[in-house]
Amino acid sequence: DAGAVGSSYHCECYCAWLGTALDSSPRRASTEDCAQCSSLSIEEGFLSCALCGALYEIQGGIPKLMPDELKSEQEVRFLEGVRARLGLNPGHVSTEPLDAFALKGKTAEMMARNRAGRDRRIATLTSRGHQFLKGVEFKAVSRCLDIKPNDMLLDDGAGNGVCSIPLSRQCRYVVATDFSFESLLAFKEFVYGLSTSYFTGYATFPEERICLVQADSCQLPFRPGFRFDRAISTQVVSNIPGAANRESAIREVANHLKIGGLFVLTVGNESLPVRLARPITRTPREATLEGGKGVGYYYKFSKAEFRRLLESFFVVDRLVGLQTPAYYLLGMHGGIARLVERAIQASPLSCQMGNILLARCRKRAE
Repeated sequence: DAGAVGSSYHCECYCAWLGTALDSSPRRASTEDCAQCSSLSIEEGFLSCALCGALYEIQGGIPKLMPDELKSEQEVRFLEGVRARLGLNPGHVSTEPLDAFALKGKTAEMMARNRAGRDRRIATLTSRGHQFLKGVEFKAVSRCLDIKPNDMLLDDGAGNGVCSIPLSRQCRYVVATDFSFESLLAFKEFVYGLSTSYFTGYATFPEERICLVQADSCQLPFRPGFRFDRAISTQVVSNIPGAANRESAIREVANHLKIGGLFVLTVGNESLPVRLARPITRTPREATLEGGKGVGYYYKFSKAEFRRLLESFFVVDRLVGLQTPAYYLLGMHGGIARLVERAIQASPLSCQMGNILLARCRKRAE
């Protein structure tokens, strides 16, 4: 339960380093103690909530803070066995149950992401086309984010960490969440050390700069009142099934962002090229893909629909289209492709031409 102080952190309720609740002890850890404590990682263990009795596993240094309905039956049985051995009371977490459509879509999305093996992930990250497309997105997100060295950043739906890695070098701390545990393992185990045209990995995982958490974007597991300075979400909301759930994901970020804090996100765009090509490609605007490669669920936003969703919680400063058809010039010349991409981004046509929409939002006063 940490809060930021200067360039380090201190715990506000309980100090594990001293083994005492801070409201009942006059002792406080020193700055050196906090720095040493924050550099350590618990690799295996369990977290139990004293209020609701919920029990969660820590595996591979990653807290698995998912709601029970999105856990596998094997994981639920395992945790119940641990609860019995430890003599803990039965858990009761008050959450809104998922409808059948949302549960199907989220499960398909998780399975699709979990199936991607190490070799396939590396091949994708290092391919020329992916580096161009992701580089365009990351550079635009980074420009809009205006991150400061003392900022605490939330990367909601971090995936393999291709945004968290470079941004962690620019701010104080990154909390990276994703509901695919395999993606977070990939983030920790092999994305570090990789170098691409838009990011360079770390040699080892820097616990003092990044925290990985398995979590559902619609139910972020942070205590009430905890606030981030900045937040990003890259092509995550498009993969959340159901309008109510997509709204919940936006609300959750708003709940944990400081007043005036920046939120930069991208979503799939129902662009003009997509609409024109639909009679040939026959790809619907919304679909749950089971058993195939790629995402399990996707939804493409219109510009107006995206703005309406965000303006319920934020002031939208900027809305543009990215990953325009300039991508097709990549085989001719990468530099020309980048120049054309930037030119289209600066034009009024960007939201009609881009494969994705980018919004820069500011948290409105409560």
